[in-house]
Amino acid sequence: MTQPSSADMTFDSSLVDVQRSFSSTDTNTTSSTGKENMPPSDHSDPVSAPTSQFKDVSTDELYSEWAATYDTDGNILQFIDDLQMTDLLEQFVSLCCAQDLDSNDYRLDILDLGCGTGRNTLKLLQTPWPTDRDVNVHGWDGSQAMLDLARTKCANAVSSSASTKMVMEFAAVDISNPENVPKQYDDLFNGLISTLVLEHIEIETFFAIVARLLKPGAHALITNMHSDMGRLSRAGYKAATGERYRATSYIYTPQETVEAAAAAGLDLVGEIDEVAVDGRMIDGGVLDNGVRVEKGGVREGARKWVGTKVWYGMMLRKR
Repeated sequence: MTQPSSADMTFDSSLVDVQRSFSSTDTNTTSSTGKENMPPSDHSDPVSAPTSQFKDVSTDELYSEWAATYDTDGNILQFIDDLQMTDLLEQFVSLCCAQDLDSNDYRLDILDLGCGTGRNTLKLLQTPWPTDRDVNVHGWDGSQAMLDLARTKCANAVSSSASTKMVMEFAAVDISNPENVPKQYDDLFNGLISTLVLEHIEIETFFAIVARLLKPGAHALITNMHSDMGRLSRAGYKAATGERYRATSYIYTPQETVEAAAAAGLDLVGEIDEVAVDGRMIDGGVLDNGVRVEKGGVREGARKWVGTKVWYGMMLRKR
């Protein structure tokens, strides 16, 4: 199993703003091979930040501190995840709706596992669903601060939904341990998304939970930080007090992810999507897929990642 990333940190001052993530770009990490990784070659004047300057916290604590600015701090990984999810969610909804439902049950239960502030939960609610189905969208997260923001963000989307059968339910669930997941949800869900969550959980634990929750034949949409970024980076947050927080972060390659999913009974559907940072994501312009992005959505500090794969995503199906 890949070990959590650790070791001393180096900081790029262009990334560290008060009450912002220092994105994982501010760190040296130790990969599964135990070799120390150096920061990208275009780091300018990195300032040493000894381990003692960090407060090691749980993942839930980290994201509770980060919650207020999580959606707006110009993080490149979240930016790419947002871009990719537009098409992926349409495919996901289509696969969920294609399932054969029990003749007496026209309800679809969909879970956003590790929903955070509801960034992608909101997209689930805004994606067109068949009007002849009851759709219950569930959002689970271990951070109460994140859940509070998600509830507020998604409330209007439910009330204004074209489908009068749309229901939204949020719950505080710590998924770092399978024992924390109520057994009443086993084999319940017709579909599950989990975006930028896997990095913080042991991979066997993560997929054991996903496999437990899905009905046979149901699909899961998973996205994560790419190992090419993970070998040089780690998620973190700098508070207004100047204190820096960090939590456990695991490095998984796309292939390791597919293999771990298969071992849990989840098979890859289609191909793995991998995305590298493009300078146009920072400067603005039309990307190769035809999507136009405006300058200012991503912090300038992300330029060090141009040409590096930072994100991957995949669709899985439970046997």
